[in-house]
Amino acid sequence: LDVRVKGGERIIGAQFNFENQAVLWSEKGNIYKLNFAQNRYWKVGKPGLVSCANYQMTPPTNLLVGLHTGRAILIDTDSGAIRSRFVENCDILGVGGSSDGALVFTHCRDHVTVWDSVTRKARLRLALQLEASLEFVRILTGPPTIPTSQHRVTGGPTIPTSVHRVITACRDGKIAVWGLPPLANKKSVDKFELLSEGNIGSECEGFCIVEEDLYAATKIEVFKVDLATGMKEKVVDIKDRERICNIDVKTIENRTVIVLHLETRSLFLRNGEVVEQVFCWGAGCFTRDGFLMGKTKPEGSVEFYRVDVAWNKDAVKLNKDAVKIKKVAAKTKPKADVKSTNTVRIERIDKSTAAIIKERVKTAVPIIDDE
Repeated sequence: LDVRVKGGERIIGAQFNFENQAVLWSEKGNIYKLNFAQNRYWKVGKPGLVSCANYQMTPPTNLLVGLHTGRAILIDTDSGAIRSRFVENCDILGVGGSSDGALVFTHCRDHVTVWDSVTRKARLRLALQLEASLEFVRILTGPPTIPTSQHRVTGGPTIPTSVHRVITACRDGKIAVWGLPPLANKKSVDKFELLSEGNIGSECEGFCIVEEDLYAATKIEVFKVDLATGMKEKVVDIKDRERICNIDVKTIENRTVIVLHLETRSLFLRNGEVVEQVFCWGAGCFTRDGFLMGKTKPEGSVEFYRVDVAWNKDAVKLNKDAVKIKKVAAKTKPKADVKSTNTVRIERIDKSTAAIIKERVKTAVPIIDDE
């Protein structure tokens, strides 16, 4: 299935939510929703030029969008209503939230801001040096019982950590896990607590989290990092291949498959061997059950593939000159503001607060043509 917008308007991003529905956003800021179960689509809105978006939110109808104006907005994709706005006044590179819906984050070039979803106020801001080149941010919910740094050294008993953890990963391979105090604990001081850290040791091109493990892809290797301890394990060593657009990791029926979305294809790797490859340009995304894969193509369309058979396939042999893959198991210890096209009234808001917007976004947009 190839989906594009009539009139030549380019689609620049796509993502599935936890209910296997998809959203697409275009270069002009138009956002569309696709419901595959009902075989229909509709226009969500046109809030402004989109720099990033995250559809894996709670509840699953919510879409968090980062705009070129330095704002992030939470949109109900069923009604098109904007639920809230979070103000950064700088370029937003990524957005997301916790699985319980309590927190939202905005990822900027040199900092991460964590927002309270109820009060719409900034809880904490984690600043990094510009040269760190922050590439990846996620919030995990639910504290694993792990030792603190002191207990790891002395071998003492484990103690519970924060309810929410912020994961940060930089392009140079440095990874950190930061704890946040519980929202209900009024006596605790709001501050980040460093729980663990690790270092891949080389420049990374993509990151992905599966439960308590962070997968990081370099130019020639894929590492798995234990977020509790910071220890890394090299799981795939790849040579003579293309540039990575992004990386996905799926566990289907107790089988973990690493998917490298390259410039011209997507490689499915299990136990260090290629089990499937799909030839298509661009970044990729999957439904939660792994039934469909979406690929955002450079020419501005999105192509959907059925890939449910890929997860259980046996390894296939490739041309040895095309890609060389081998499994490795070696654990190592951690060492200008663009004018918005939004028709909703813009208000000046304090940088540390966010306002609720009840209006709906403009709906007069081009029609999607799915061929």
